[in-house]
Amino acid sequence: MGKIVAAVAQSHILCSDEGIEQQAANVFNGFKSIGRQIAEAAPDVIIVISDDHMFNVTSALQVPLSVSTGDQLTPFGDMDLPTESFQGHSAFADGFVHFAAERAFDLARLEEEGFKPDHGVVVPLMFANPTRKIPTVVINVNINMQPIPSPQRCWNLGLTLGAYIRETRPAEEKAAIIATGGLSHWLNVERDGELNPQWDEEIIRLFETGAYEQAAGWTTAEITRNGGNGGVEIVNWLMMAAAVNGARAERVFYEPIYAWRTAMAGIVMKLAA
Repeated sequence: MGKIVAAVAQSHILCSDEGIEQQAANVFNGFKSIGRQIAEAAPDVIIVISDDHMFNVTSALQVPLSVSTGDQLTPFGDMDLPTESFQGHSAFADGFVHFAAERAFDLARLEEEGFKPDHGVVVPLMFANPTRKIPTVVINVNINMQPIPSPQRCWNLGLTLGAYIRETRPAEEKAAIIATGGLSHWLNVERDGELNPQWDEEIIRLFETGAYEQAAGWTTAEITRNGGNGGVEIVNWLMMAAAVNGARAERVFYEPIYAWRTAMAGIVMKLAA
């Protein structure tokens, strides 16, 4: 049986530090700290739980949940990010698709020739997998469709992911899970540019105290009302947490950055040795 050796959640953008130098430095240093902790865990595979920003999964075909199944992933290159390819892990991904299917999850396949990861995947991997040598699998949650995959659905898929790693993967295999996105932000809607630091602190507290399963019972409408249409990305955090259910989080950083139109945060789950 495999082992989850690292599980983290973090926001997934980096923008100009002009006028917000200290906040930006805190975020950048937080990203480096999270990346360093993942590197020290020496995973054999990294699973990134993110959401596509309409570069791959568009309104033309609204797939709720999907998994990258290629052995090579070439980034889209948005936000002027590097487009050098990194290694995928088709065997891990294919096994997960089949394992999940037996548990009532029909996961769409993101084949390498048709899937180019955007900043939601690439930014965290710049710190956690800078050499691009650790095989990576992307689980994509479509938060742009209606209805959005519910928090409970994402929680249950996280439980399935954890079971897949622990019950079916090789005994020597070590996995790291990175959930990306959040925290509160409203984009291209009536409340565009708003943040909700009070709600952000509540989310972080739930993870610090191990009470995050409470959020699985929320509706996407509740999350959107309190955390914005971008705050719905916490369903990615929930999926990660379900995979290591019972672990508590340690806060790495939190900065509500209005200039970036996003509340930035990062946590690391404290896993048993």
